[in-house]
Amino acid sequence: MNSEKNSEYSPELVISPEDNTYASQSATEGALDTAEWIYTAEKCGTVSPEYRKTVLASKKISRATAYVSAVGVYNLYINGKKVGNAIMAPVYTSYCRAQYQTYDITGLLTEKTTFSILAGKGWVKGYFRHDRSKPLVFLNTAAVIARIVIEYTDRTREETVTDESWDVYTSHILDSEIYDGETVDMTVGQSYVGKALLYPEKTPVLVPQSGENIVERERIPARELIVTPKGERVIDFGQNIAGYVEFRIKGKVGERIVVSHAEVLDKDGNFYTANMRTAKNLNTYVLAEGENIFKPTFCFQGFRYIRLDEYPDTEIILGDITAVAIYSDMKRTGYFECGYEKLNRLYSNIIWSQRGNFIDVPTDCPQRD
Repeated sequence: MNSEKNSEYSPELVISPEDNTYASQSATEGALDTAEWIYTAEKCGTVSPEYRKTVLASKKISRATAYVSAVGVYNLYINGKKVGNAIMAPVYTSYCRAQYQTYDITGLLTEKTTFSILAGKGWVKGYFRHDRSKPLVFLNTAAVIARIVIEYTDRTREETVTDESWDVYTSHILDSEIYDGETVDMTVGQSYVGKALLYPEKTPVLVPQSGENIVERERIPARELIVTPKGERVIDFGQNIAGYVEFRIKGKVGERIVVSHAEVLDKDGNFYTANMRTAKNLNTYVLAEGENIFKPTFCFQGFRYIRLDEYPDTEIILGDITAVAIYSDMKRTGYFECGYEKLNRLYSNIIWSQRGNFIDVPTDCPQRD
């Protein structure tokens, strides 16, 4: 990302990442050997399928552990609550190998527990390449794998693994692509697709996660609403980041929020996206009844500004619009400050550029082709 486009605004860290419920990385080799890779055919009409399995605990639980990975990306949920704070797990790979994550889920289980894995294609298949005339395909479709081990106080144990018994449902995510953005429709009900299928392709070698999780870090409030010379409604966050925007809004069912992203305004003060080339960086959200809280699940953008291409017929409240910076959960070890403000600004730009380009694998320009 281009640090020289950052403004003089340098927000403090507003939040610290919540506890990840992330278990020790001492998990032994073969933690997922008894599980099967599962998927569902894209013709079922689900871009981001949700795989579900309900388990009954027969005795008092002393410990429970989940091992999960994906060809693509995933979120793990237990009884509807997301497990951990990791984003875009199991992170970028060529899919010859894939990292798996280990979660201590002891305190999350009940007598009847529903495990669900929401999947997305992530980096496995899409148009995130310099030549966007054809997609980059590591494998033809996304897939997930999981093993849940429940240990009881009487020293017995039970295992649940992904296989053909898992149910598949559609999700509210209608489209999701790294460079083009995400479309979510909360008016569409989740429907049952059928049972999971065993993955037909060559599966990657599984290894324990070796790096840090990608997590939400700084939360940056909207700074200013601008009406450009072209009449565009643009919101300035005052800082160039890699991440996404979170909206809190009440509107009518079926109303839409459509948001484009940009790093800079042009010399006339208009929204500028030519440097994105063919990357759309467009998020669309269709509202449901009541208060809606929206942020993307399986994509992110590089931006300082957003343009409200569509917005419900209601007042734009800046306090309900927040930019969320995401990057690898790195521990900062050095600081610098001097009496020359421009040098301090340069140092701040360097730090923000490193944050924006450390979404697991160090990158350059994560927001465009």
